[in-house]
Amino acid sequence: MWKSAFMCLLILLICGPALTQRDRETNTGQERAPFKIFDNLYYVGINFVSAYIISTSDGLILIDSTYDRNVDHVLSGIEKMGFDPKDIKFILVTHWHADHFGGAPAIHKLTGATVGMIGEDWDALKTAPDINSDQIWRIKDGDTLTLGDTTLKLFHLPGHTLGVLGIEYTLYDDGTAYRGLTFGGNGFNFSGVEQTEMFINSTKRVLAMEGIQVNIGNHQTMGNVFERAKRLEGRKPGDPHPFVDPDAFIEYHEDLLMRAHEKLEREMERAKRALDR
Repeated sequence: MWKSAFMCLLILLICGPALTQRDRETNTGQERAPFKIFDNLYYVGINFVSAYIISTSDGLILIDSTYDRNVDHVLSGIEKMGFDPKDIKFILVTHWHADHFGGAPAIHKLTGATVGMIGEDWDALKTAPDINSDQIWRIKDGDTLTLGDTTLKLFHLPGHTLGVLGIEYTLYDDGTAYRGLTFGGNGFNFSGVEQTEMFINSTKRVLAMEGIQVNIGNHQTMGNVFERAKRLEGRKPGDPHPFVDPDAFIEYHEDLLMRAHEKLEREMERAKRALDR
């Protein structure tokens, strides 16, 4: 019995909160206080998965919605940051998985916001979403979204799913502008040679985007969101903004590319073994 307790403690120390699928299913340890990152960007997600509000002169843009059971947490976070959730005009979903899309129908119902996702991922949904059909936006590569004084560039970056969304935006820190990017699918929980090759090509495309200074991950581990937020909290006048780190952006995606090539080798070997049977 003591060995079991010791192992549980060891796993908790190594991995921290939001460790298991059961934790995520039961919301154990998921609440995360919202925080401001830039003048126009706020974190309103949970421990396991990110959600962000972009404030504009004509309303709010929500990036991802977390699970359906976390909607109240997201809405509460928006209010704590000083905004009215009913001012959400667009919900952009980085891919169709439940941790990113799950809360979108409920938030749409409350706000009437248009829900945007790459077309291939709309098609991947297992059940028809409870969203007004005229407020479903099938985003295409190269589309832009302009709301008030803000314009976002949108990209189709398949791999993690067939319809991963990339979002480029301008972020402001006391009036100074920086270029940020969300690559909306960095995980390797997919299979197949073809999809891995898609992932590689999308990652190469991200690396070829010049001048990106801020990595805004749709999971906090993708860009060390919480660690950087802690440094931001202790930032002193004159200190650089801890989220502005173009070298780290490149290093992260170069490592992602290396691991994708390793995955491709495994997928090709698996496909070869299947043919040899």
